Amino acid sequence: MTLTSSTLASLTSFLCLFMFCVNAVTNKEFLQIGQSLGILDSVASHSGKFELCFFTKVRDNSTKYYVGIRYKRVPNDKNKIVWVANRDYALETSSAVLTIQPDGNFVIMDGQVTYRVNKVSNNFSTYAMLLDSGNLVLLKTSNKEILWQSFDYPTDTLLPGMKLGQDEGYNTTWSLRSWISADDPAPGAFTLQYDSGMISLIIDNGSNVFWIDDSYNYTIGNVIRRTGVEEHDRYFTFPVGNDSRLVLEVSGELNQEYWLDEAQFWVSIQSSKCGTKNSCGAFSICNPKARDPCDCTDGFRPFDADYKGNKSAGCVRKKELSSCSNGVESNDKFKQLYQVKWPPTPDSYKTLKIDTARGCERTCSTNCSCVAFAYYLNGNCQLWLGSVLNLKNVSTDVDNSDDSNPIFYLRLAASEFVTSDSNATRDKGPESNVRKNLLVIVILISLLTSLILGLLLVHWIRRKRRKEQIIYTQYKQLLRFRPIEIDYIGHKGILFNGDEVAVKRLSRRSGQGWEELRNEALLIAKLQHNNLVRLLGCCIERNEKMLIYEFMPNKSLDLFLFTDEKKRMLDWLTRVRIIDGIAQGILYLHQYSRFRIIHRDLKASNILLDTNMNPKISDFGMAKIFGENELQENTNRIVGTYGYMAPEYAMEGLFSIKSDVFSFGVLLLEIISGKKNTGFYQTGSFNLLGYAWDLWTSNSGMDLMDTALDDSDTSSNCMHTVPRYVNMGLLCVQESPEDRPTMSDVVAMIGNDTVPLPSPKPPAFLKLRGDDSSTLPCRMTESLSVNGMTDTIVQAR
Repeated sequence: MTLTSSTLASLTSFLCLFMFCVNAVTNKEFLQIGQSLGILDSVASHSGKFELCFFTKVRDNSTKYYVGIRYKRVPNDKNKIVWVANRDYALETSSAVLTIQPDGNFVIMDGQVTYRVNKVSNNFSTYAMLLDSGNLVLLKTSNKEILWQSFDYPTDTLLPGMKLGQDEGYNTTWSLRSWISADDPAPGAFTLQYDSGMISLIIDNGSNVFWIDDSYNYTIGNVIRRTGVEEHDRYFTFPVGNDSRLVLEVSGELNQEYWLDEAQFWVSIQSSKCGTKNSCGAFSICNPKARDPCDCTDGFRPFDADYKGNKSAGCVRKKELSSCSNGVESNDKFKQLYQVKWPPTPDSYKTLKIDTARGCERTCSTNCSCVAFAYYLNGNCQLWLGSVLNLKNVSTDVDNSDDSNPIFYLRLAASEFVTSDSNATRDKGPESNVRKNLLVIVILISLLTSLILGLLLVHWIRRKRRKEQIIYTQYKQLLRFRPIEIDYIGHKGILFNGDEVAVKRLSRRSGQGWEELRNEALLIAKLQHNNLVRLLGCCIERNEKMLIYEFMPNKSLDLFLFTDEKKRMLDWLTRVRIIDGIAQGILYLHQYSRFRIIHRDLKASNILLDTNMNPKISDFGMAKIFGENELQENTNRIVGTYGYMAPEYAMEGLFSIKSDVFSFGVLLLEIISGKKNTGFYQTGSFNLLGYAWDLWTSNSGMDLMDTALDDSDTSSNCMHTVPRYVNMGLLCVQESPEDRPTMSDVVAMIGNDTVPLPSPKPPAFLKLRGDDSSTLPCRMTESLSVNGMTDTIVQAR
């Protein structure tokens, strides 16, 4: 292809609209009083994920400078700016600098012009640093107290850990404001904020409400959590531990974006497109789960005159209504529409008090402007006049008979209804439909009664096939493989396309293990987290039952941790990253997944490692789902691995989130020491927990560190954290569940090494010898695995 001069000029103009950070030549870790950040400098977070720097907007032969925080992953990614310090004031010259004044505050200086970023009345000695969360913090030098943080002043992007809402006690508001255009970070037209009157999150455009977070909005409901619980605390947070962000676009749309490592770009996975006002036009239904969200209601076609299928502009009737005279009931009929939701604000309908559903229908039928109605059991009759806007398709688990969500009736021409003969009785709306439904129910009951004996006769034949198919019918997102598609040796498989996978296979010789395999497939299909192993699909055909996982080239953690030849590959920083990743994965299971999940078998062999030695929790065969208000459960079948089980579970069958915390604590101490808790032979100690306790009480926590760590690790500035991690491990393995922290507490301890930790109480099993299972109660020894495998016939990966 040949580029003409005009094409090159257009391309150049287009590229000039992109936002980019100036290439930094000086990288700083901190910014202290008197130091300056120029346009060629940057401050990077510890892991290099985020960067504070100047960026420019070049347009109309003029250059504007801004200070912002960006992702540092992909160079020149125009969408990487996540926070702007001076979005309402562009700088004109390249001599601008960001500095901390003697009073301890941020300012941007451009010649004689000074722009104040923040105002903290302190006169303390301060310094600034950029955290790996993307939060720019101003710290008090003496005690590292946070005096100011950028997370309290979001722009158009919500990062994990940020808040949305209000704290009336401190007169604080957190909201998002869109950019004015794709290349201009100045405050735009749309604002995402908490509305205390509506008790909901809204997007407004000036005084007009553009979008409302109703109870069926999938973006807000599945992404951010309502966490404010105090009287004056009403806010939402974006859960930490995932590589996502919420962006309020220039158009007013709210997008959830997820970083795709393999492709190295951001993918939009959820959107508020069905929440925007009149997003699909008149007589349309918006489906927030569909790729093309807009569809016409029954009896309507796209407004596009050429029938090209463009439904976002609204829809028009296929057949016109009959002639109408106000006050006279028309010949038109009403079509029931199930699983639809309309907005809570009466923009396009009015509400009357009418005693019966038939009366509501008659009122609409005698009004020539009425195109639809809905009737509530409390006597409210809603009439739509002129057009129907903002209908949304909601999930089929909504109870439409409930008073809060009545059935919706749409007015159509009588010719739209197909009847069996020309003398068919006119559909009388709600009452006639109730009679029809009752007749259908009676017929179905009669048929079911006559068939029940036959079904019982063939039940035992179909039972096995039904069990095998349940995974596919309930979770369509799992890929289904056939045995001939997988060439596997041991636990490694190769698909037809050459991709390597991990295979977990149920033994053909055993009748056990099916429930564990089914539980694992159904459970892990609902989970998505960077630190959980990803299930690709399953193979369930006759006697062959396999789960197909992503392939982990470095296998499991225990192969490195407890093997002399390999443990040297785990330097201290790698071990810290593994500990943090495991903690993030467990926190997701306990708090941020769709269900609260207790793993029940956390151990080194169930932690898989990818190419970059990042941990992924695996083996959910023993996992249990807890209800929202459920705190613990009791079982007579104790499963798990000796050495990792909490005392209340091993002795009494009681398990809760604190059981997983105990297992994590054991795992943490094993990662630090490179020693197994079981089979531990140390003079004066019965197990690893006791050995760690003895060292801790004698102020020798550093001595627990694995001797395989080389001199570079021992001399590292990070090594002062070893006693802190020993402290965390001992807090997790305390005897009483009430004394142990939650995983949310543990993640906070890992993320902030400046907060002092409480002193632990003595650990459980302090006097139990690690290599002698004969001292365990009889109830324990029946179900335990002492060789590192869970109590299941499913073969390990």
